[in-house]
Amino acid sequence: MSLSIMILIFVLLLLAGMPVAFVMGFSASLYLLFSPQVSFLDMAPQKLFAGMDSFILMCIPISFLR
Repeated sequence: MSLSIMILIFVLLLLAGMPVAFVMGFSASLYLLFSPQVSFLDMAPQKLFAGMDSFILMCIPISFLR
């Protein structure tokens, strides 16, 4: 799927009245499903874990327990 088709889908969903967060998620999901780059699917869990594996971010939920 080319970039122009993805932008067209994005604009059409926005004009249809869908919330921006859902439009961005839907467009990104379509791109991941139809892109020929399979390496992103291997790298995504590693990036998600690396983003959450921060000492400062781990302290935030604990501060709400007091």
